[in-house]
Amino acid sequence: MIRYTRVGSLVRTARKSAGYTQASLAKKARIGLSALQGVEQGKGRASSLGAILKALGLELRGRQLPAGPVGAALLQVRERRKLSRRRLAKALGVSVDALVSTERGGGLVSVLESYGDAVAARFYLAPPGEKRKFSVNQGNSTGNDLWETPTELGQQLSTAVGGFDLDPCAATADRRRASVKAKVLLTADDDGLAARWHGRVFVNPPYSRGIAEWIRKCWHESERGCVVIGLVPARPDTGWWHDYVANKADIYMLKGRLKFGASRTNAPFPSSVVCWNGTPELVQKLTSVLADAWHIPKTVQARTKHSKQGFSKRSGPTRARGQQVYPTNQGRIKNPMKSRNHSAPREG
Repeated sequence: MIRYTRVGSLVRTARKSAGYTQASLAKKARIGLSALQGVEQGKGRASSLGAILKALGLELRGRQLPAGPVGAALLQVRERRKLSRRRLAKALGVSVDALVSTERGGGLVSVLESYGDAVAARFYLAPPGEKRKFSVNQGNSTGNDLWETPTELGQQLSTAVGGFDLDPCAATADRRRASVKAKVLLTADDDGLAARWHGRVFVNPPYSRGIAEWIRKCWHESERGCVVIGLVPARPDTGWWHDYVANKADIYMLKGRLKFGASRTNAPFPSSVVCWNGTPELVQKLTSVLADAWHIPKTVQARTKHSKQGFSKRSGPTRARGQQVYPTNQGRIKNPMKSRNHSAPREG
């Protein structure tokens, strides 16, 4: 099955909207058919992407990027975040030279896309000269809701995970001041909800009405392969908890109430740490670090109509897979009224 990346899907949609086949567009762009197919699958070169967009009369932009060539715009955003090439390359799993090539307008489409996701570029296609679009982001937890992650808890979680690659809800882009020192920090000036996450992710989402979308994003990115650790309110009465937390992640119900940020008082709600897509080793480390928390393991197999506890004539209740059955007496349960201790008195 062919898988299309975000940039590849944009190109493919634009090609179809313009009425081109892959072969006809490749001919107009003066590139090989395989090169065009590679771009649509996110495997081609940036030079091929540029030739295709020129043939379509379009250019690649980012809603969170300044005007100008995309490579130069990515460089500006990276420097504004005080993010070194070495740290970004390590977070993305690519070489420093690959980032340099991308910032100069060359390199691979896959690196371009990963770079854009890391800085929440939000790519789109538009005709040259068209008025630029800017997004209104959802805001980040500590920027709007003022529930900044407690420093000690952030350090404990980071140690258990082995360091976070991304925090899409950071209070600051300055890694020295951040309570969770992820390699890439997205703040309220970015749209972390729209960005494509990568690696080990820490999320302290907005606690307002938008939290449901963030929790859904956590689950969705974990399905893509990310390991996501979330610090969220313990709200098992909500729909988002039932849809994307319960039975889908390991849950640690924290004891007591947290003091967020510089607050001197405890929060008015209980908190939980949620781990999506955690390995057994990571779950064990979190259980050790959060020793006072109540751990609710992820359910591997949900109970179905046919997996309910049954009964056997010989052994009584049977054990369904994943269920714990308390010990019972073997065999048929005796009527207590017929037992030796409750026998009726004999007559005369």
